[in-house]
Amino acid sequence: MIAARLFACSGAKIAAADPVAAGRLCVELDSIGNKPNVHIQFENVARVFRQDLSPRLVDFLEIASYVFTADCATSRGKKWTDDYSTEPWGRDFAFVIPVREPDFWDTAKIKGLIEEVLGFLSNDKYSFTFVPLERDRADQQPYFQFGDLKDWPFHCPERVLMFSGGLDSLAGAVDTAVDGAKMVLVSHRPVSTLDSRQKKLFNELQRRFPGQLIHIPVWINKAESFRREPTQRTRSFLYSALGTVVAQSVQASGVRFYENGIVSLNLPIAEEVLRGRASRTTHPVALHLLASLCAAVTERDFTVDNPYLFKTKAEVVATLATHEAAYLIADTCSCSHSMFQSKTQRHCGRCSQCIDRRFAITAAGLLAYDSEADYVSDVFVGPRKEGPEKNMAVDYARHGIELWRRSESELATLFNAELTRAVRYAPKRSETAERLISMHKRHGEVVTQVLQQKIVEHAAKLVEGAIDGTLGLPPGVRQPVKTQFAVR
Repeated sequence: MIAARLFACSGAKIAAADPVAAGRLCVELDSIGNKPNVHIQFENVARVFRQDLSPRLVDFLEIASYVFTADCATSRGKKWTDDYSTEPWGRDFAFVIPVREPDFWDTAKIKGLIEEVLGFLSNDKYSFTFVPLERDRADQQPYFQFGDLKDWPFHCPERVLMFSGGLDSLAGAVDTAVDGAKMVLVSHRPVSTLDSRQKKLFNELQRRFPGQLIHIPVWINKAESFRREPTQRTRSFLYSALGTVVAQSVQASGVRFYENGIVSLNLPIAEEVLRGRASRTTHPVALHLLASLCAAVTERDFTVDNPYLFKTKAEVVATLATHEAAYLIADTCSCSHSMFQSKTQRHCGRCSQCIDRRFAITAAGLLAYDSEADYVSDVFVGPRKEGPEKNMAVDYARHGIELWRRSESELATLFNAELTRAVRYAPKRSETAERLISMHKRHGEVVTQVLQQKIVEHAAKLVEGAIDGTLGLPPGVRQPVKTQFAVR
């Protein structure tokens, strides 16, 4: 198991004999001192009305940044036990965080909400101790320089939109813009490669929809000395904090994510994506818990939603074609290893998100907008390492075919636990469950059709055994292999 951590934040001093430190490896995180290792920076967007953030919102942003940094800087285990009964991924994090409103943050209700949502998102254990902040930033520069004048065109939008630079968030922005709505897009920028992509996409959207949108990019990253853990399970916690900060400033009624329902639910398709190995960033339960926390922080009704819950990835991609925006696909990135991407290739071609992206774009007939050269490895026939990489490809295909073959009643029985959890807070549970099952059936049909298409396309190479399914062999050494998407 991973050693338990204690994160001492913002200069918090913890005595060696303090029970909170017992048996824990102590790590110092600081965003406000002279030598910060967690960096938070809003870019100035417009100078309509100068307004600083409230102390509570600054606290919220710092708490989320520390959590996200701890998540990204603490490596998870790699292997399961022989009987696959225990995974070494679970981590135990304790935080001591100085805050400006300790009476609010240190209540059982607020700490309970934070710990519950983080536990659900990451399958890790979290505990928090909040203490009064004694040393604040020396230079109190404002986070925001735009405001809430009632005649400002971006005052009181329905939602603040989270804009990652991926296919789903792009489709959501285009969907919203086509309806003529004003949009406030909020982005997290952890590395420069993401920064340039988001800027390019936003500039293209501005040209297509002039005067309809503004972009609020936020730099939050950690020192290079920390290790990098790619799973980033707490990112929607950070995104919700960012969105809440902006929504409160422009008086939006909440935060909106755009992510297809297949990824949001993440039904277990393989050993590689169970429990903490499965992303739950936009799961309906996660969004409900995040909305409850954000409402408590802002002390008003606050919504965190996802309009694409009942859409497949292929249907999301088709939205771009419908609105004549398919040309923007080339500037998006879906890879789960985006923090490690090169400047010339944004996609590894081996992770579940790259697989899902390529299947969806193929199904939508839009491969002309998604260059093969952007992938390190060809999603369909490229080499994969033995173990999780190859298993993920095989199990993605197997799961899709299983969804297509099984009846809706069979799927309801097979995934009863997952579906019951997903509709826990839905007003019409039965109807919601039926729509979720129907969506998965459509996804299965897409996967099956694309597999059939690719088998025909590569039939000659399959017969000849000329598809390379190996990695790490000496140069020039090749061996006949089965296609990556053979069904076990």
